[in-house]
Amino acid sequence: MQYLLRRILLIVVVCSGLIACEKEEKLSNNNLLEQDVQVNYSSIELKLLSLVNDHRIQLGLTKLNSLGLISKEAENHSAYMAEKDLVSHDNFNIRTNNLYENLGTVNVGENVAYGYLTANGLLNAWLASSDHRIIIENKNFTDFGVSAKLNASGRYYFTMIFIKRL
Repeated sequence: MQYLLRRILLIVVVCSGLIACEKEEKLSNNNLLEQDVQVNYSSIELKLLSLVNDHRIQLGLTKLNSLGLISKEAENHSAYMAEKDLVSHDNFNIRTNNLYENLGTVNVGENVAYGYLTANGLLNAWLASSDHRIIIENKNFTDFGVSAKLNASGRYYFTMIFIKRL
């Protein structure tokens, strides 16, 4: 019970415009159907997906599947942050619940950031932060999605969501 409570606590770390968050829950319904959606990724989003998988492969971890439904959740949050001009995990519970209901998710991790101009720079910053690295290198995750949105001032806001499906 104590282990489950620790896993449910949200990891929130604010460091140089970076925040990481993770939540794990068990679903009672194991027969949820995946309903993926089509996403048109930007070059920075594609590069970030590729770099994260390259990093995982170098560590002997499994490559993650990119799912449009996860990226749509990330896109909604990146747009929210860009509009507010504030990096946050606001409404994380809504995103996780959507993923639980639509993908049979049992674990969700989220990294957010702002202000980076390249995927390499962002990944290096996340890997330099232990809380972000833990999420990226979690051996149990199976899928991920990403979004990068520019605000009115031309600053990128990023959301990368990682999940474990049943």
